[in-house]
Amino acid sequence: MKNNLKNSILAALGIAVIGVSIPAEATNGYFAHGYGTKSKGMAGAGVAYSQDALAAATNPAGMVNVGNRWDVGAEIFVPDRTATTSWGNGLAAPVTYDGNGNGYAESWFLIPEFGYNRMIDDKYSVGVSVFGNGGMNTTYSSQIFSQGTAGSNTGINLEQLFISPTLSIK
Repeated sequence: MKNNLKNSILAALGIAVIGVSIPAEATNGYFAHGYGTKSKGMAGAGVAYSQDALAAATNPAGMVNVGNRWDVGAEIFVPDRTATTSWGNGLAAPVTYDGNGNGYAESWFLIPEFGYNRMIDDKYSVGVSVFGNGGMNTTYSSQIFSQGTAGSNTGINLEQLFISPTLSIK
């Protein structure tokens, strides 16, 4: 009887927690939480559990565990880039600035990836991982910070390509 009551309380508590949870709207800044489709699908766990030839992006030693393979992929990255400020703009009420740009080329980013790994023997492997990072460019139609030059816009563009050759030893 005690176990049934305990299980019922735990089930009710679990349902209550699920009912009040909110979605996470987080990012890892400019860097991805994982590189390669499998690592992204595991929220970046590829650091400890290498599964494809993109392992060198986060843990080069993991390449020796993936065997002979090549992997190709791409990510479509669609970030929401808005900023809300109530300081430094001379206004009393908060102001929201839209930095998403207008049009497909400014809002959607194709980030490619490629990896190749070759086992030399059961202990050594050589490989290369090629992956992109970025796609967080912003173009605000006005200044966000009052310290800027009059008439200037606020914005940034970051695009990176990494080529990571490896020699891994088990």
